[in-house]
Amino acid sequence: MFRHGPFVVLAICLWAIFQFNAGGVAPRKFFETFQANGQARVMGGIVADDLGMDKRGANLGKVYLEPFDEKGSIGQTYRIFQQPDAVAAADLRFADYPTQYGLQQPVYGFLHGHTPLDSLGALQLIPSLLTAVVLVALFRRYLVIFGPRFATLFLIGMALSPWFIAFARNLYWNPFVLLLPALAAAFLYSAEGLWNRRLLLVAVGAAVTLKCLINYEYLTSVAVLAAAVFMVGPYFDKRRTDPKPDFVMAATVMAVCVAGFVVAFLIHAGARGETIIDGIRAMYEQDIARRTYGDASRFTGEAAESLRATPLDVFRIYLFDWPEQRRMILPGKLFLALLALALAGLAWMFVSRRPGRARAFWLLAVYAFVPFSWYLFAKGHSYTQTHINFVLLYIGFLPALIYVVMDVVAMAAQQARAFWLSRRPA
Repeated sequence: MFRHGPFVVLAICLWAIFQFNAGGVAPRKFFETFQANGQARVMGGIVADDLGMDKRGANLGKVYLEPFDEKGSIGQTYRIFQQPDAVAAADLRFADYPTQYGLQQPVYGFLHGHTPLDSLGALQLIPSLLTAVVLVALFRRYLVIFGPRFATLFLIGMALSPWFIAFARNLYWNPFVLLLPALAAAFLYSAEGLWNRRLLLVAVGAAVTLKCLINYEYLTSVAVLAAAVFMVGPYFDKRRTDPKPDFVMAATVMAVCVAGFVVAFLIHAGARGETIIDGIRAMYEQDIARRTYGDASRFTGEAAESLRATPLDVFRIYLFDWPEQRRMILPGKLFLALLALALAGLAWMFVSRRPGRARAFWLLAVYAFVPFSWYLFAKGHSYTQTHINFVLLYIGFLPALIYVVMDVVAMAAQQARAFWLSRRPA
């Protein structure tokens, strides 16, 4: 029991941070209002089900009183969810949101109608608790694979991230599903026996399917995070005298993640159109093209601007052009200083052939690809959704950056000490 006790306590502490913003790491207003729009779509779907409204095949959507106003419908949905008897059902309308399948909505709707979890705060206990538990489980596996330093940095990267804290209890986001494929992959990394490995590969794919049925955001980041353990883990294994990335297993995990996405995509397409083909066409034309590399002439406003932007324009936003209100990650200049120090130190390690250089390179490169794969693949989404996508910098990349900087500083101090001792008179 003592062996598990510290992790139970850690999970409880994380749950308090995620549910109540214990410690006040996230700005209060930011924590209370973050992604109210997405959460309203879950709440609106619950209200619509309770009232027997026609949801036009969608799970997610907002309820409102005419005339429809995008921003005003958020507040209306919240009020109607909290006081459903205050408005006549006949006066309500439902604005469907078919872009996501929204599996979380019927799940939370069932709990809302059949359990004591009948308020917003009560329902939020579920994603915040599950996120805390999954994060602690992943931390525990990373302790075994990577050792205490990187595992702790990885945990802190999310436990003390204003963005991740604000995401954690949101009924739309449910960020525990973002970490589930990585958790299954971490067990797979150490698994023995053919059938155990096969079952864990299935678990990785199933976790990705679940993630996509809830929402598609950050899919490439989810896949890279899952595969990363096979690229970087061997360099932390003291039993290996010549560690190298396991490209075969990393590629296998990525392929399973793609398969998991395809399963969810086909389920969603079947619900989106009269036929699966119709659904795929609608999803590509209305959603995928707008968020990736579609034809800008087919869109207007911000969507068209995002499609005309280049990947370098997007990278510049997340590396250099941080809006003042987004600087909750590190002060901009400090972040850039750490990045410059890590890259310069990495170059010095290779030029001087320092031990640990390959580990530092793969750690930084692989975990940098967690956020930047999404910034590249979902260019349109990343260009417009800067109010949410900064969270990706916390998931592996910042911990890896700090880890490499710590290595560089330690090596520089060691060399300075050796130089000073060599200059002392005998």
